[in-house]
Amino acid sequence: ASEKTLEGQVKEEIKLMSTEYIQGKYTEGEKNIKKYYQSQASKGEISSIKDNGDGTYTITKDGYEVKIDGEGDIIDIKEQEEVKVTEVWYKIDGTTLHLSNSDLGGYLKHDENLSEPEWVGSYSVTSPITKVIFENRISPTNTAKYFFGFGNLTEIDNIEYLDTSNVTDMSDMFNNCSSLTKLDLSGFDTRKVKKMDMMFFYCVALTELDVSSLNFTA
Repeated sequence: ASEKTLEGQVKEEIKLMSTEYIQGKYTEGEKNIKKYYQSQASKGEISSIKDNGDGTYTITKDGYEVKIDGEGDIIDIKEQEEVKVTEVWYKIDGTTLHLSNSDLGGYLKHDENLSEPEWVGSYSVTSPITKVIFENRISPTNTAKYFFGFGNLTEIDNIEYLDTSNVTDMSDMFNNCSSLTKLDLSGFDTRKVKKMDMMFFYCVALTELDVSSLNFTA
């Protein structure tokens, strides 16, 4: 009974937010429901919003996944499945870093107990990596220094495959990514993150940075 009560409460709160959106209180004056709900995530009203690519969106809130259409009407609601921590495997192919949750052939297993990932650069030695590809969904607990010293990095493919719902440390994550011009982190779940210091230090070329869904409740 209590679960049904919470589900009803979540549905009611999403309906109220959608009503606010429909009535014209749009993010930055635009009728853009994704941006509106991203602003709600930044306020801690929801956990995250994901674009499903078919005109629908999935909102996570209080342990539930709520699917809505482009006007904010609720299509479906279900309990959120717990995201389990996955292994992280990596392969460097020339100037491309591949990240995966398993060995896809020629990959090495990443040791999360290290002070920094095996593939990082440094302030004095810039990594030759120009491109990062997430081959499938990974869910680590630590992304500190993930792309540290990647001064030649210009492209990250499938960053939405990086599930950050279990991450507690993001410090120095993009430190010294001096060639990266745009970064969309709107799908990041940062509720458990406790450290973010120097996350974007010396990202001097960034002209587009979307952190609209980041929340800090940890």
